[in-house]
Amino acid sequence: MNEEKKKKSRKWIIIVALFIVVVVAVLIAIIVPPILKRSEGEDVIEDDYIEDGGDYSDVGETSMYAGIVEAQKTLEINKDGDKKIAQLLVAVGDEVTEGQPLFSYDTTELALQLEQAKIELDSSGTDIADYNNQINALKSQLKEADDESMKLEIQMQISELNTQIRQSGLATKTKQAEIASLEKSIQNSTVTSTINGVVKTIQESSTAEGPYMTILATGNYRVKCKVDEMNVGLLSEGMDVTVHSRVDDTTWAGHIEKIDTEDKADSNGENNYYGGEESGESSTKYFFYVALDSGDGLLLGQHVFVEPVFGE
Repeated sequence: MNEEKKKKSRKWIIIVALFIVVVVAVLIAIIVPPILKRSEGEDVIEDDYIEDGGDYSDVGETSMYAGIVEAQKTLEINKDGDKKIAQLLVAVGDEVTEGQPLFSYDTTELALQLEQAKIELDSSGTDIADYNNQINALKSQLKEADDESMKLEIQMQISELNTQIRQSGLATKTKQAEIASLEKSIQNSTVTSTINGVVKTIQESSTAEGPYMTILATGNYRVKCKVDEMNVGLLSEGMDVTVHSRVDDTTWAGHIEKIDTEDKADSNGENNYYGGEESGESSTKYFFYVALDSGDGLLLGQHVFVEPVFGE
């Protein structure tokens, strides 16, 4: 009997021991990773950073914000909806210089319109000359006419011809303006770049919204970041910042040029969460832009971290 009690006692001891081992293992799994994660420093930033080709997430816990290097200036070129593209001379990713041809319009229809306008202009000039000849002949008849009623009729004919001359003159000026416009359109059928830069986008569809082509200026860079509404109050325009490379210890100095609180960064309607989705509290984010004292060594599209320099 005592032996049986001892067996039961040992069994319960084993069960309790296993239970304690399981509990300890679970606690280790929950507590240790976050501690290790915080001890790694920059890894916290990496986990919070969203790399999707265009979204930049702030990293409020470390007072650093993820950003991307972009052009200070973007050239947007709109296509003339009444014209067809004859030849595209560049591709996305090409470097272009000021004055370099980008694309040309098809001028076949314009050339036909120009020829027709010139014919109509010549015809208008011929009509005016003919009207003047008729007026000269009527004036000769007027001098020889003795009957007053005949004179009145001739004068009315001369008056009508003068009216037609004025109308033809107005038509001539209109046609001359049309010809000048057509000639200018043909001369300007090739669109050129007004800046040095890199071709960012080219619309493939003729019905697509937005500019037909965008070019990012090279040479002058800025950094685009996103800040949570809970942290935006910590930043101010003009504030000094340090821009950190993500691959080495290189840094750049700059300042916050603009905080755009009028245009929400989350305009796509998706909720972003401060502190993780488990917090259950949605938070609006806004873009802010950093002007660099020098962009030497930076590349267009490079991902960096921005650290505000708070005064003591």
